Amino acid sequence: MIAATPLHSPATARAREAYVFHGPLRSLRPLLLLLVFGCGDKDDLVDDSGATGPDTAADDTGESDGPRTATVVRVGAAIAGTDTFTGDEEVQLLDDDDTVVCAFTVALTASGIRDDCADCDWAHDLTVSDTTVSSDTDGACAALLGDDGTALDGTSRAQGYQHAYLGHAEVIMLETEGAWAAAGYASWDEETGELSYELESGTVTW
Repeated sequence: MIAATPLHSPATARAREAYVFHGPLRSLRPLLLLLVFGCGDKDDLVDDSGATGPDTAADDTGESDGPRTATVVRVGAAIAGTDTFTGDEEVQLLDDDDTVVCAFTVALTASGIRDDCADCDWAHDLTVSDTTVSSDTDGACAALLGDDGTALDGTSRAQGYQHAYLGHAEVIMLETEGAWAAAGYASWDEETGELSYELESGTVTW
């Protein structure tokens, strides 16, 4: 029997908050984009015409200066069930034009069984390990993985499965601050234990 004690990780708060889901099912709500604006001296705000305003000039690559925002998308595959969960998850950061600016994989392993999700068929505490980066544009991955690429390793989250959300949809359930909510669509074969899912889990800025 897997121990039911949840793990607690010393990973950075920013990585945990971006990686752990913060809202209901993707199709039921809009994403909230975090917009961050910088400030400069007045002299920096004067263009060639003498007008003042925010500095939105593009650099030599055609991209605007300043923070950029990306949506976190997670696609997972595992062998899972009432007392087991072992799998992998690909995480992608998508820019405003849906360009992949960061992609990496992690391993997910059950470290405890959760019995506090009333709507779940089954649920576990999952521990993250073996982060492997496959692409990284302009350092975008650091928003989740930190400068050394290991910020998520050792973190944990509570994740479950429900076969008939709102009466018909298979979904992944995630727990945040004691509350469980549907996070994304899933497919699970009870006979083989094969699970697949896709979900969004907020945004990051870098």
